[in-house]
Formats: sequence, C-alpha cells, structure tokens
Amino acid sequence: MADDHVEAFLKINGSLLPQRYSYSRIKKVTNSFQYKLRKGGYHDVYKGKLLDGCLVAVKLLNETKDSNGEEFINEVASISRTSHVNIVNLVGYCFEGRKRALIYEYMPNGSLEKVIHNNKSQETNDHLEWKTMHKIALGVARGLEYLHRGCTTCIFHFDKKPHNILLDEDFCPKISDFGLAKLCPKKESIVSMLHARGTIGYIAPEVFSRHFGRVSHKADVWKETIDLESCHSHFNGWSNNFVCISDFCFRKKTSTYKSIFFWRKSTMADDPMEAFLKINGSLLPQRYSYSRIKKVTNSFQDKLGKGGYGDVYKGKLLDGCLVAVKLLNEIKDSNGQEFINEVTSISRTFHVNIVSLVGYCFKGCKKALIYEYMPNGSLEKVIHNNKSQETNDHLEWKKMHKIALGIARGLEYLHRGCTSCIFHFDIKPHNIHLDEDFCPKIFDFGLAKLCPEKESIVSMLHARGTIGYIAPEVFSRHFGRASQKADVYSYGMLVLQIVWGRENIGQSVEDTGDLYFPHSIYKKLKCDGDIGLHGIESEEDEKVA
Repeated sequence: MADDHVEAFLKINGSLLPQRYSYSRIKKVTNSFQYKLRKGGYHDVYKGKLLDGCLVAVKLLNETKDSNGEEFINEVASISRTSHVNIVNLVGYCFEGRKRALIYEYMPNGSLEKVIHNNKSQETNDHLEWKTMHKIALGVARGLEYLHRGCTTCIFHFDKKPHNILLDEDFCPKISDFGLAKLCPKKESIVSMLHARGTIGYIAPEVFSRHFGRVSHKADVWKETIDLESCHSHFNGWSNNFVCISDFCFRKKTSTYKSIFFWRKSTMADDPMEAFLKINGSLLPQRYSYSRIKKVTNSFQDKLGKGGYGDVYKGKLLDGCLVAVKLLNEIKDSNGQEFINEVTSISRTFHVNIVSLVGYCFKGCKKALIYEYMPNGSLEKVIHNNKSQETNDHLEWKKMHKIALGIARGLEYLHRGCTSCIFHFDIKPHNIHLDEDFCPKIFDFGLAKLCPEKESIVSMLHARGTIGYIAPEVFSRHFGRASQKADVYSYGMLVLQIVWGRENIGQSVEDTGDLYFPHSIYKKLKCDGDIGLHGIESEEDEKVA
C-alpha cells in the first residue's frame, strides 16, 4: 500500500509541472477565445477553464510579431524556473508552428492598472486603501528581489508597469509578462542590449540611452518607483511608507541558463524551438531507475555523509555533471514519508539558497534523491573537521557574514516566498551545504512540513529536529504552538555555532553552564557584556561581527 501511495503522489506532483497543450486543446480551454481579458503589444489574453475546473489565463502570442519565437522563449526560459508567491505561475504552454500560447494561473482582480485607472471599477478602487496599496508595493518589491537575487540566474524584467502586475483574490500582486526579460549569469550584473525595451514612461534612462550608463537590475528598480507614483497619483494624501519605499528604490546600490543561450546559438538547427523545449524540459527533476543510480554513483563508492534517514554519495551523470545522491534508509523510511516530504517541499522551490533537486528514484523499497553537488561540503564539516584547517582559514568574518545572510534569505523564501509555506524543522550546520563560492544552500527536507499560506501554525504529534537546535515549542507544547519561528530559533543556534566555532551541545567545556548557547550568552552578558567572539583581527571584522 505504501508503494501505491508514493506512486500516486509522484503522478500528482508531476502534473504540477508546466504541461504542453495542443492548439485544439487551447481552443477548447478558452471556448474558442470567447472571453478576452486584456490586449498587449505582442499578445492577447483570454480567460479559460481546464478539465478539472481550474480557471486560467491563456496568453495567445501574435503570429506575426513573434515570428522568431523570441517572446515565447523569453517567457518559458524566465518563468519556468521560478517559484515565488509574487511571480505569476506558468501552468502550461502550446507550440505548434506559429501557434504559440502560454497558460497562467487566473488572477480574479485583474491588473493593477485596471484596478487603479478604470473608471468603471470604482467599487474595486474602494478596496485599495493605503494598507492594501502598501501590501501590493511590498509584494512587488519582494518579487523583484527574488528575480534579481533569489534565482540561480538573475532575471531582469525590463517591462514592469501596473499593466503587468496582476492581483489575486486577496490582492496579492504577481509580476507577469516576461516577454522582454533578459537572463544574466549570477556572477555578472550588467547586460548588453541592442535596442531599448519597455514602455515609455517606465523605461529607465540607461535602457533608453547608453549615455546614462550601463544596463543592470537597477532598470527594474526605477520602474518600481514609477509604479509607486502611479498608485499615489490616483489617491489623495501621501504616505510615509511609500516615501521610504521610493527613497529605497532610488538609493539602492549595487550558473548560466543553458536553454536560452542554446537557442541563441542554434540558428542552424532544424527546429531550434523544439530543441529549446526539450532542453528546458530536461531541467525539471527526472526519474531514474535504481540500476541507473548504481552507475551514477559507481556502486555507491564515494560516501559524502551520513544522516538519520540515509547516506549521501557522490555521483556523476552522463553529461559529466557531479551530483550528490541521497539513498534513503529502507527500514526507517518504509512508508515513504521522508521521500514524499523531500520531493513535495523541494521540487517546486527555486532559490539560490535552496539546494536544487536534479532527480529521484523510486523502485519498491529503493528510494533515492539526486541533488546538485556542493564541492565545499556541509557547513558543519567546514567549521569543525580538524582535517579541514585550510578550508577553515577561508571563513573570515566577511565570508561568515555572507553565509549567515544567505541562509536567512533561504529561510525567508521558504516561509514567505513559496505559495505554500515550508517549515524545515531541522536547520543546523550539517544541513547547510556550500558551493564552490561558499554560497550556502539549505538541504535535507525530510522533516519539513507544508503550511497553507494563510495559516502560520502547524500541528505535530511528535517533536522533530536535532537536540541543541529544536525550538522549545517544538519539543513541548507547554511553550506554545509550532510555527516558522521554530526555524528562526534553530537559525539563531546555527549562527552562534558559526561565530563560536563549537557545537551547541556535546562539546567538552570547563563549565557545564557554558554547554548550551542561550545559557552561556546570558551568563557572559550578565558578567561583563562580552559574549567572547573569536577571530576578530581588524576593525572591519569587529564591524561585521
């Protein structure tokens, strides 16, 4: 029965990924394009309904204006590898010759422009009091921050305006229309452009003319300020919150996406669009047989680490890409719950500080998860392993600060950026992995729980996590109910372990009162106010600390 349960889950989970539709099916979904929602320069958008009754918005691209398929590729390349509560969700697509369409989740409150400007929607306008407008502005800013800093490849939108901000039933804003977007490798911040792109009135000066400087993510930040001005200009009064947000926008300082570059280099291919779709599809988690897993790991020869529910091995895919294969314990995960927890949590998350799921294996009791390989191992290994003294030398205060911020951003994404909040419940150095640039990635979602976005409390039958990092309310109900704050508590313990260089428990210390971080800090602050941070060698170190 457990096997059937897991197979059913995999089938449902697979259906959540963007699906390919035929043009005839698109006509049925939209009832022959009967209800037009809005019109754009390169497309029209129609309301539709899927077989399961789910309402969608179908964007039908103009056959003449998008003859080379650039807008179609921009949209699919940009949005199919994003997952954020403030980015519109791609449900599916159609590509048949010149017939191209994109299917998105339906936004019942339409565009921000329509809500603000349409004289016929006065009743809707009444809902946009300052509190709601502030929520919309913050949501758009969070979506932009995710595109610029949260994605594995930076995405510059280049056409952010009220028309392209859609509102769901709760007026939660979603950034849409990525037809003019450009992708930028993570280590770069400047993009080259042959022509200006965007909408007059929202185009940043440097996009319109090279005399104003080079083009970067700041072009989108300029548009955010203009959007705020649009909101304000249709209401009486002013708000200090909006002044602060606008001021922040003006003052803001400053792994290649294979599919988009492949398309640009494949003009000689028989069908570059089909090639693009094939490569883009291969970026999704793939299912592997157990025999294939054995080949990938060379019969589980190189063990990277060991956990309570499984061991992790180094492997290599056919394309030479290195991976980490987590082989789940057949006895401890007999009902497949950890497997389901991992795939449910991580398969629809895309963030630079969350480890990426490459594939999985499920064959009876044989279950495995394939992740991107992290060459610098776990944070615990880097901090504590006596054999890695050379690696430890790299962890100066500036790098430790970067690691701590990265983990915080990853947690913020899990708690507020995902469509369903994800509570990790096992944040500790062992579950933070470091890539070649020491960028931290949150790992191991076997104990995670999903919580509907409108709720913040989860019910648990038993405590979960690791002693020394478990929040009091997770360990005992007497301390309150479990929420995302449990992860924040664990994160605090982790940061203290980074700066003190020792474990929270199980470490020999002269005074047993120093064994537990909160007790030790309280004791030190009570005595002399100095918590005893180590490794401070300069004023810059002290400032960062």
